[in-house]
Amino acid sequence: VFFLLDGFGNQLINALSSDQALNKVLNSNHYAPITTVFPSTTTTALASANTGLLPEQHGIIGHTMYLRKLGVVASLISFSPVADAIKGALLSAGLNPRDLMQGKTIYEELSEEGIASAVLTKYPYGRSGLTQMIHGGAEILTYNVASDMLVLLRKLLQARNHKMIFAYWDAIDVAAHAY
Repeated sequence: VFFLLDGFGNQLINALSSDQALNKVLNSNHYAPITTVFPSTTTTALASANTGLLPEQHGIIGHTMYLRKLGVVASLISFSPVADAIKGALLSAGLNPRDLMQGKTIYEELSEEGIASAVLTKYPYGRSGLTQMIHGGAEILTYNVASDMLVLLRKLLQARNHKMIFAYWDAIDVAAHAY
């Protein structure tokens, strides 16, 4: 299980390390901090985490990108031109999200080896262009709140059908942007 807590950061880990229970996890073999990429933006970091590639290799270099073939600056979160308020407008126009990213996702590589993988993500992201782009090859499962995600994760672990599970929780990042 790769559990990504978007926006958590090592600074918060260090601040909380005086807690005995958390310190036990931090000093176990079950915790491995991963530093972010540059630029430090969700789209770039998620593309790197889900491909194992650097931004220069996968080509996702920011929240917004100029798409030369379309002649438009696009938001990769909403998968639409930045001037367009309609989410998914580029999907509706027929753009294949995988055409924007270079290389394979880890799920595509696992699938080629006969290894099933799953991604847990919030419901609004489940069918987004970004999800299609960075989670290609995985079974996408959605949740509404953190407790739903944890129940779903437990069911996946008990079923043992997926050898790789990527669980994405965005609440810290969302709060950081809001406040």
